[in-house]
Amino acid sequence: MSGLPPEEGAPAPAAAEAAPLTCDPAWTSPAIGPSEWILGLAGFAYTQLPIRNTISDVTVFALVSLLAATLWRETLPERPLRAEGARAELWLAGWTLLSAFGLIGVGLYREAPALGPGPALLVLAFYFPFALLQQWVTLRYLVQRFSGRLARAHSLRGAILGGVLFGLCHLPFPVLLVPTLVTGVLWALAWRAGARLWAITTSHALLGALLFVSVIDRDPFVEVWGLFGR
Repeated sequence: MSGLPPEEGAPAPAAAEAAPLTCDPAWTSPAIGPSEWILGLAGFAYTQLPIRNTISDVTVFALVSLLAATLWRETLPERPLRAEGARAELWLAGWTLLSAFGLIGVGLYREAPALGPGPALLVLAFYFPFALLQQWVTLRYLVQRFSGRLARAHSLRGAILGGVLFGLCHLPFPVLLVPTLVTGVLWALAWRAGARLWAITTSHALLGALLFVSVIDRDPFVEVWGLFGR
């Protein structure tokens, strides 16, 4: 015993030393303001409407992105470090390819009429920008800002919570609920590990396009085709 006060003598307890390891500065942000809560809850309420369509989805996500990137830009946490980014992108790519082959197999087994290189590539080309919009809002705002704040900057908890919330946004569509719950958590974990936005967006766009043409048998942009009289 040195006889010195705790602050001058022995090191801090192990629990205190471990605290910074459980909290991630990249998931730390100021308190969520009333206007953010209102927009966030309104946006989530919108996703629970079964009458949504592609045009309204793009409009809502674009509006949320614009507000988040302008009014609340300074409240967004910093981007997670890319120390493990390459490894995260590698396992994300492997998991995405395995899932893609699985979806193609399901489509072939079901003899899905929409399954084919032409329709799949067409849906993928149009779906990619929308997937980018969704992932920016989901990862930067829903996952890292809201869920990170609710999880008190515990990035693992925040990523899982944010991924689950992403899945619950598809609650009115049962066929999408389980796939989006799983992929939402995996994409959020990849983001936490440092994967880049474009890599996660590519995974989202590819799997989303194959899900539509192999399982749902519906062109997600049928409303857009209608604008051109097709």
